[in-house]
Amino acid sequence: MQKFDIDILKRNINSLLKNKGVTQQQLADVLGMSQSNVSKALSEKEKKCFTVEQIFGIADYFGVTIDWLMGFETAQKMATGPRAIAAFIATLLESGTLKSTPVKIDEEVYRVVYNSHGFPDSAHKKQEVTYNALYFPNYWYPNDTAKDEYEMEELVQEMFQCGNENRNSILNSFLEKYLAILPLYRTKQLSEEPYRVVLKDYLEQLDET
Repeated sequence: MQKFDIDILKRNINSLLKNKGVTQQQLADVLGMSQSNVSKALSEKEKKCFTVEQIFGIADYFGVTIDWLMGFETAQKMATGPRAIAAFIATLLESGTLKSTPVKIDEEVYRVVYNSHGFPDSAHKKQEVTYNALYFPNYWYPNDTAKDEYEMEELVQEMFQCGNENRNSILNSFLEKYLAILPLYRTKQLSEEPYRVVLKDYLEQLDET
């Protein structure tokens, strides 16, 4: 690992500590280190640095990627940019796992306009905006996946005999619980550490099989 990369790593971790209000002692407790060793590992004047395992622990604790910690912002932006998100959504919509429905919402809209003298000003109005809301349906229907009449008939029989509930119910259960704690985290009623612990617990409850 080059020194330049180590310096970027240390700056990014120090920035996370400051922005998230986490002390070196709290980070030390998470990593199973002493506060003095964390201090040395974060000092740009010291040659000491975190181990690979500790870097993974820091990324997991703060909910960031290794690429971001190392300063590879391009990789991070590509992973969460519009193209990557759109491709992921398209895949879910194609498979029928995700569906959409139009939703109308009243929103406060502020737009920058220029007056006759060419100076910027703000135009404000309340307007109804239509969005394509995405959701995970709890139930499947034969016409979502049937390729022909024969398969449609088989799926209809399966639906009548076995029901049509699908695995999305566990995703909706997760979303219901997660959306209950997210506002608490955003308004600082729930601090970073317990928020991450609860989120990790919710994710581990999801069945991958």
